[in-house]
Amino acid sequence: IFIKVTRIVSKRDSNSPLISVIMSVYNGEKYLTEAIQSILQQTYKKFEFLIVDDASSDNTPKILCFFSERDKRIKIIKNKRNIGLTASLNKALSLASGLYIARQDADDFSHQKRFEKQLEYLETHPEIVLVGSAATIIDEEGKELCIRHVLSGSNILKQHFEQGKLTNYIFHGSIMFRKETINKIGNYRDAFRYAQDHDLYLRLSEQHQLDNLNLPLYYWRLNPGGVSSTKELLQQKYSHIA
Repeated sequence: IFIKVTRIVSKRDSNSPLISVIMSVYNGEKYLTEAIQSILQQTYKKFEFLIVDDASSDNTPKILCFFSERDKRIKIIKNKRNIGLTASLNKALSLASGLYIARQDADDFSHQKRFEKQLEYLETHPEIVLVGSAATIIDEEGKELCIRHVLSGSNILKQHFEQGKLTNYIFHGSIMFRKETINKIGNYRDAFRYAQDHDLYLRLSEQHQLDNLNLPLYYWRLNPGGVSSTKELLQQKYSHIA
């Protein structure tokens, strides 16, 4: 018995990137190099990397210039004033040309096989519109502390969102999603300066299937200066609103 196995391949111009990576950074000089390098070192290479500099006043612009001069996949978008994460991500989305969008936060980094694994999953599971992953939790210096497992299985995640629980089991920086689907629901909503990811997942889950790979493909940093730490109460408030 011969079984023919075919990989689902998206119809796409061979010269166009299949994935657009979007990242916003504001005064992120401390961890920015590590974040960028983790994307450039991916085993899957066919992507463009859109980085929004949200009016940084530290050495962030110099770091971005250094990398963009050495890798043509990197495109820098400079904000004249600080507009926040939500608006910056929407700006990057409007310029993205890939069929898939991958997120990356400027103070975290990704496993080198992250794109390879997530792309393979999305192309073989056309019913899934967004996929995240488990994460290795690291401290400020990059020391690995533990692995944070996530809920996996689209039905399990759907039940979780329908129950209105505030716990967010999808790491924002780890997600890859279908651009066309996100565009149809209106991308990130400007009203959500915080918890914009939770709001996005809730809206998506009403009509579509989301999932997580329970593989630690993302490194999430416990950064005292990060939004999750400094704006925790605002994050919870906006999650309630969503």
